[in-house]
Amino acid sequence: MSMLSRNTQPANANTIREYIRAHYLEPARQRRESLVTLRAGDIHRELGLRNRVPNVCQVMESKLLEKEAGVRVSS
Repeated sequence: MSMLSRNTQPANANTIREYIRAHYLEPARQRRESLVTLRAGDIHRELGLRNRVPNVCQVMESKLLEKEAGVRVSS
C-alpha cells in the first residue's frame, strides 16, 4: 500500500526531495541565507505522510539532494 501526500502524489524520494527544494532551499536561497535547518518531522507533517519519517531522513541526508539542489548537507 502506497502512502499518498495531500496532493495525492506518491510519497517517494523524488516527491520529498522536490518538496524540500521548493519549500525550504529555494526560499532560503532567495533570502540569501547560508544556513537552513530542516526538521524531518515538520516535512513529514507538511506532506501529510504517515510512518515515513525514516524516508524523509534518508532524503535529507542523501548525496542526490546535495547534487540536485547544490547544497552541502550537515547533520
